[in-house]
Amino acid sequence: MRRIALLAAAAFAALAVSAAPAAASGSAGVAGPNDGTVDFRSYGDHFYINDWKADGHGVKGVLEYRQCTPEGRCWWHTEVVAFNNKGYHAPAKHVNLNIPEDRKVRYWACMSDGGSGGTQSRCGKKHYDYA
Repeated sequence: MRRIALLAAAAFAALAVSAAPAAASGSAGVAGPNDGTVDFRSYGDHFYINDWKADGHGVKGVLEYRQCTPEGRCWWHTEVVAFNNKGYHAPAKHVNLNIPEDRKVRYWACMSDGGSGGTQSRCGKKHYDYA
C-alpha cells in the first residue's frame, strides 16, 4: 500500500511539472501579400519586424503584454512599437525585450508610410502567445 502511495505521488508530481505554461513563439503578417511580418521569440523575448518589399512603405510592429493588479484589474501594456522600412534586402529590425515570465502577449504588423510611423494602413490580425 505504501508503494502505491509513493508511485501515485510521483505520478502527480510529474503531471504538475508538465502542466506549467509552455513558452511560445510565432509570427503575424500584414494583410497584403508578402508585405511584411513580425516575429516574436519567447526565449529571450526577441521581436523582429520584417519589411519584405522595397516599395516605399514600411512595416510597423506592435507588441503588448497583459498586466494585472492583485485585485484582478487587467489591461494590455504596450511594450514596443517599432518600424522597419528597409525593404527586402535589409535585415529585420530587432528589439530585445524584457517581459515578465508567463505573461500573455499579443502582437501584430501594419503597413506604414515612412520609417517613423507615418500613416498606418492594412493591419494584420493580432497573434497571441506567452512570454
